[in-house]
Amino acid sequence: MWKLAQNRFKGAMHRLDDWPTQQHLWTIALAIYGDDAAQARRWLRPLLRWLERQQNGAIDVIEPIELMRDSLARPTAKQKKTPQDETNHLADNKKRMDNKRGKRLGQPNGPGAVKSTCGQFQLRFKRTGQF
Repeated sequence: MWKLAQNRFKGAMHRLDDWPTQQHLWTIALAIYGDDAAQARRWLRPLLRWLERQQNGAIDVIEPIELMRDSLARPTAKQKKTPQDETNHLADNKKRMDNKRGKRLGQPNGPGAVKSTCGQFQLRFKRTGQF
């Protein structure tokens, strides 16, 4: 998707909203805490609040994930691999998660605005005679 966006819209600012980041955090929490949903929620709560305040967006949650992963006494293979994979994904997309800059510029940070804009472009580009 990102390669296509870069090809079609050179120089456009790409931004990931907080929803995918929340999904990655839940994936980590469930890998670490397994069936203990209460413990997973306790670990997640401050990180989700951090995202809501949008200090620096998803960039801010990478360090707590690494600290939690490194603090595990006897981690299973899944407890080692999942946080690392998810942290790598977040780190690879740092440029797309600069919510602080987006907020400063007055840009929306949510799927609703993005989906609405995509819908408008789809309508304009896919009408008869449109290219």
